[in-house]
Amino acid sequence: KVKILYNKPLDSLAEGTRQLVEVTVPFTQAYLKSNRSGWQPNLRLYYESVHWIDAIVEGPDGTPWYHIDDDIVGYYVSCLHVRPIPHEDLSPLSPDVPLGKKRIDVNLTTQVLTALEYDKPVFESKIASGAPSVRKPGQLDTKTPIGDFRIFEKKPSVHMGDGNLVADIDDYELPGVSWVLYFTEFGHAFHGTYWHDNFGTPMSHGCLNMRTSEARWLFRWALPAHTVEDLATKYYFRDYGTAVRIFY
Repeated sequence: KVKILYNKPLDSLAEGTRQLVEVTVPFTQAYLKSNRSGWQPNLRLYYESVHWIDAIVEGPDGTPWYHIDDDIVGYYVSCLHVRPIPHEDLSPLSPDVPLGKKRIDVNLTTQVLTALEYDKPVFESKIASGAPSVRKPGQLDTKTPIGDFRIFEKKPSVHMGDGNLVADIDDYELPGVSWVLYFTEFGHAFHGTYWHDNFGTPMSHGCLNMRTSEARWLFRWALPAHTVEDLATKYYFRDYGTAVRIFY
């Protein structure tokens, strides 16, 4: 489910700061730029993917383009196709509820996530957990692990993949995965999902896929804490965070 929404470019970006933006068209073609080759098409960026920008330049069509500060490589995107995310959409939710009174329950049988405050549900959504698969030697199980965990790191935008899409049939390249909340050191996380709408069915590589708007709610609500001021300078927020219980 996508929309076509065009956007007015920002007038400027303060030096040394970055801004989060969200793609608001079905897809947009990103470009690389080099002195030798000029402008060259690179990745496609899809609706509701989220990216860091850190500069405004004149693009290949003569209009303003943003430079995207990606985990793997920097590239450019038309300002027309991405929406700067306002601070009010990122402010913390229920910041006065203490650490020990927030919890996230995930029922893998029903594929339902529930956020609780003082043991009372305040939010619920369908997720898509890890799908069973035959493991290769040295490969992690794609099932979502069960047990008790804690969110220890939050990142508003992550490039998942390694830039080497054709190396293996199981490789994938997902720039701009949004609202990522890690709960294991192996990379298991809650995150927004722009490449499918099949929530309620296990189909991930072990992460807990969520609708983008619902993942953003969880990012704002869950600890470790963040501030909107931090989002201009920080890639991530790492601390002892909200408890997570995953079960069948």
